[in-house]
Amino acid sequence: MSYATIQNLLDRGYSQELIELTDTVNTPPTTIDDTTVQDALDDATAEINSYITAANVPTPLNPVPRIIVTRCIEIARYRLWRDRASEKVTLDFQMAVKWLVQLADGAVQLGDNVAPTEQTEQITPVLQPQSGENAIMGARTFTKRSLRGF
Repeated sequence: MSYATIQNLLDRGYSQELIELTDTVNTPPTTIDDTTVQDALDDATAEINSYITAANVPTPLNPVPRIIVTRCIEIARYRLWRDRASEKVTLDFQMAVKWLVQLADGAVQLGDNVAPTEQTEQITPVLQPQSGENAIMGARTFTKRSLRGF
């Protein structure tokens, strides 16, 4: 499942761009090669997932935050343009990757619609009296003497 769809690209006005980038059969180009576009979206999703998992968020995201749809589109467009990307497309890609790095580092968050990673094991401390000087409940386990050197 890709985080963005071909329809997301079309809704943002990229139909002519997609035709020019993917139609290698017709001259002049007239159709969108859905497979090529979908491959770019899948590759972008895989790249995004690598950053999301580094942030300890389970993937795939469901629901997909709007910011992730946008980042997926930016990365996919850059991949479709290959070495012919304009300065704007390149800058959008670079900003998307910069944001994803910040996500992986914990500097930015995905938002309220993404559940945090669940802990697999909950550890609950249990107080058990032992024999000797700490046998009385409430006796100090850690003292200045026992913590000397730390």
